[in-house]
Amino acid sequence: GSDKWGRFCWQTYRGKRDEGIVVITAYRVCHEASDHPGPFTAYTQQYTAMREEGIASPNPRKQILADLLSLIDAKRLEGFRPILMMDANGDYTSVKAQDRDKDLESFIRDANLVDHFHEKFPDPTHTYVYGSKRLDYILVDPALVDAIERIGYLGTHEGACSDHVLAYVDFSTSALFKGKINRPVDIHAREFRLEQRDKVIAFLEELIPAFKENSIKERVMRLAEDFRRNGRTKSSVDAYQKIDQQIRETVLAVAKKVGRKKFGYMRNPDMSMCGRMLIFFKMVLDCRQRNAAFTPALEKRARDLNVDLEEHRNASVKAARREVYQRRKALWA
Repeated sequence: GSDKWGRFCWQTYRGKRDEGIVVITAYRVCHEASDHPGPFTAYTQQYTAMREEGIASPNPRKQILADLLSLIDAKRLEGFRPILMMDANGDYTSVKAQDRDKDLESFIRDANLVDHFHEKFPDPTHTYVYGSKRLDYILVDPALVDAIERIGYLGTHEGACSDHVLAYVDFSTSALFKGKINRPVDIHAREFRLEQRDKVIAFLEELIPAFKENSIKERVMRLAEDFRRNGRTKSSVDAYQKIDQQIRETVLAVAKKVGRKKFGYMRNPDMSMCGRMLIFFKMVLDCRQRNAAFTPALEKRARDLNVDLEEHRNASVKAARREVYQRRKALWA
């Protein structure tokens, strides 16, 4: 979908567990009314359109944040977690109070979004070639943070010809679409299974009194009534998060108490050695293909494996590739 005034657009992706993401790209105008923007600017275009819609005193910079918040809330109700990529023309992380964009800061908080780049790299950075401010953001739902593999900005010379640098984020798609709602625990990490009736009974006998002790049912019913009367408020969101966290922690604690002990896995030393040798010869092949000197890491691995590296220093690429093939066959065997 797209905004009728051309300010933002979005795409939704639905995962196998009926959970999904909504990817929003947005542009927020840089002008305020006090800047006396010209007749052909994006500010004036949006200001005129909003006046025609009946908005008495339009403020395009504030209006887009309010409309994005409405879109995010609506999509969350449909089961889509937001990823917002925005040229916000504002810096809420500025160390100078007079330069800090308080409207953007409030929007990020109200929309419950995470600026993961800033969390990883809190030092000031700029994304605008002709200024020292950070104007471009990738903001995500807190539940998607664990799926992020890389996030950052490109250099001014990379990507599109622009006076802004490009931001990027790489996700693990398997983690991205797991969500929190219907996320089954991997079978080897479960404390017990439903087929183990004795442990299921013991689990419920411990869990139900723990829930009663913490008045979980009564608190959930009070929260539901508050939501029915007042809708989504900051206090109801905080109460929900507190109850949700307590439920999850209680369930995990009881499961660990009544579940089986974990003794880990016994490693097969022969298989481990085959795998280590395969990795070693892959490294040899890589060096020979690039006609590069053997690296310190490769020399250390040779010492650990008690392999004479000199025998392979002048080996041909064909011989190194044959060795990798043989080692892979040995591992599979």
